[in-house]
Amino acid sequence: MIQTIFQLLAFICISALAFQYFYMLYFFTGFPKRMPVENAFNLPKISLVVCARNELENLRKFLPHWLSQEYPHFQVVVVNDRSWDASEDYLDSMAQRHSNLKVVNLRDADNFWIGKKFALTIGIKAAEHPHLILTDADCMPSSDQWLKQMAVGFNSAEIVLGYGGYERKGKVGSLVVFETISSALHWISWAARKKTYMGVGRNLAYKKEMFLNDKGFSTHMHIPSGDDDLFIGSVAKKNNVSLRILPEAFTWSSPPLTFRKWIQQRSRHLTTAKLYKPLPKFLLGGWSFTSLLLYLILPFMAFQWKQWPILAISFGLRWLIYWIFLLIAGIRLKQWKPILFLPIYEPFIIISQAFMHLSNARSKRSHQRW
Repeated sequence: MIQTIFQLLAFICISALAFQYFYMLYFFTGFPKRMPVENAFNLPKISLVVCARNELENLRKFLPHWLSQEYPHFQVVVVNDRSWDASEDYLDSMAQRHSNLKVVNLRDADNFWIGKKFALTIGIKAAEHPHLILTDADCMPSSDQWLKQMAVGFNSAEIVLGYGGYERKGKVGSLVVFETISSALHWISWAARKKTYMGVGRNLAYKKEMFLNDKGFSTHMHIPSGDDDLFIGSVAKKNNVSLRILPEAFTWSSPPLTFRKWIQQRSRHLTTAKLYKPLPKFLLGGWSFTSLLLYLILPFMAFQWKQWPILAISFGLRWLIYWIFLLIAGIRLKQWKPILFLPIYEPFIIISQAFMHLSNARSKRSHQRW
């Protein structure tokens, strides 16, 4: 009986490894090579849209960098979303000095929906130009060529995906960077294979007409997150997405400062995964689930099953291949050092993510009772 159980567990491990080998060799080998910096001509007029709520410190820090981009025709639209700090006074004073800055001040009575998606919708509708670039109030463009290098993508596509990274600082900074790069390895590789399922709101561009024709966030306005992944997943097609993964087009943000804030951020993002289209939901879920199985089952089998070393070697090879792909991504994204901690960070993220899913499900059941 015990032998049969271990044989079953071995079959599960072999199946999980087979799935992961297939996934890595199909998707991760598509991670794009370095893109050249392009000096483009006939660049479209751009509206940069940013939502801010009580972000005075970040606006003072980053707004001058947005306004000083080297770009022929652009405006910055800042939606001041019901702030009670001095953001409105600061933005109004900046608007008097910069003719290409447009400020939209929202009041509590204006909001039919509470959350970023409503504010973002208002900002997009207020934008004067047909091509939009979006970022967050705490994001720093990596160069004054950021808008230009993102806008180049509009030459061949309606959607342009850029990379938004986190700085490696604070108590959980290294962990956040590792998780961000591992996530980017997935979504960038999928996009390179013409199977886009998301972008990141910290560095994202699309045409205003497409947003309005698709009725924006109307199908998921009630969900706090999803202005990037759910929307992009719904409008992305095989040939309407361009990747702009090069350092001059990156944005940088400060990571969550505490482990608790990181957990809250990740839990919120996980609530959107269940609404992905069937293929990414199945394969991404399969990657996480098979990773969890391997980390839980293999140590247990070490105490009983004589053939365990064969599985351990197979998993070690999987680990090495994944490590190499992550290092390639980390080098491309200018943050490779946290990848060295894969043996610690990966199992921690996989197991904690499983607990987050359980917590979200339990919270949902509790709300349904009421």
